[in-house]
Amino acid sequence: MTTIQLIAKSLKVSFCFIILLFGQNLYSQYTVVGPSSANVNETKDYTLSGSGPSYGKTQWYVSSGGTIVSSTTTSARVKWTQSGGRSVGVAIWYYPVDSSPEATPSKSVTVISNDPPTVYTLSNNGNSQVCSTEGSVRLADSQIGASYRLYRGSSTYGSAISGTNSALIFSGLTSGTYTVRATLNGQTRTMNGSVPIGAKVPEAITISASVTDINNICPGTKVTLGTNGSGPNWSGTDNNNTVTSVTLSAGQSKTISVSAKNSCNETKTATITLKASSAIGTVNISSGLNERCKGGGTTDFNASATNASNYSWSISPNNTAGTINSSGLVTWNANYVGTATITATASNSCAGSSKSGTRNVTVTSPPLAYTLTGPSNLCSGSNGALYLSDTQSGVSYQLYKNNAVSGASKSGTGNGISWSGVT
Repeated sequence: MTTIQLIAKSLKVSFCFIILLFGQNLYSQYTVVGPSSANVNETKDYTLSGSGPSYGKTQWYVSSGGTIVSSTTTSARVKWTQSGGRSVGVAIWYYPVDSSPEATPSKSVTVISNDPPTVYTLSNNGNSQVCSTEGSVRLADSQIGASYRLYRGSSTYGSAISGTNSALIFSGLTSGTYTVRATLNGQTRTMNGSVPIGAKVPEAITISASVTDINNICPGTKVTLGTNGSGPNWSGTDNNNTVTSVTLSAGQSKTISVSAKNSCNETKTATITLKASSAIGTVNISSGLNERCKGGGTTDFNASATNASNYSWSISPNNTAGTINSSGLVTWNANYVGTATITATASNSCAGSSKSGTRNVTVTSPPLAYTLTGPSNLCSGSNGALYLSDTQSGVSYQLYKNNAVSGASKSGTGNGISWSGVT
């Protein structure tokens, strides 16, 4: 009994399989017939042809770019509205009608447009100035079946691009003025817009320094270097590709170079020479006096030194000997007697850089007045002697005859002195 049931079940499955194959073979006998080409906005008729099992339902359909104007179970009238590869078909349901059609025969139709290409707008797609081949322009839209050609001035530039029903980008452009022409159905139109792309002038590579005057840098100052380029490679005296600061000693000079890329990716080189100022030289007080008599009054002192731009003055003992202004003018204390030291300090714009020079001025009291005596009359050819009643040590005494020096000077001894042989 079990064996018979298995055989029956097997026969049932085989029978169903045979019917399925036979049904599919019958369904495939139906086809859609009608024109395989049409023009845009043209209406065409299509029919269902063939033989097979009776069907309970049909439904005509078209791909995008077409519209079913009217239809029956076995025919359809279609208006083609867009060019390109399209299709028309019919879905067939056999008895009994269920949710899915058993056959969907269709026909491919090529729809041809005789219209000229649509005019779209061309615009800049990047920088208005480019270094070499960095420019690009953008066409706002395009049509399938149309060919788009870029022009630089009056000459073609690059290869034509096929339309995609979307925007087109033309890249790799050098400087110039660009337009686009489109060709469709043997007709050519120029797109809106003429786009100029200028040639960018790449900037020069420069080196910046963190000091105002690169030819007069204060010794010991750390100078930081920089550049406007990218990927800099530094080289030079006491330098390498990573060091970007320099410190100079007095009077030293260094030359630094940098290799860097500008905005057009060109490698350029720049050089800078840094010079440190020299040390301040010896300070010389070149005017004024070394000694003077006690009493008020003024004395003007001047000073000079190499590599100096400013001078300051002082006097010692200050106020006791007198005062000195910023120009080196001393106003003496009328009662001062002694040695005053005048100091001139030279400096420049470098902090901590200065040097001084001094001048000692001896201030003494004026000599006391003593009485000079001698003969009031001398005979012709005779001589006599003159006598000064007293003298001061440290004072020199000079005899004058008729306002002219007469003889050698004599040093005071604290006692009287005389001159003999006076005529």
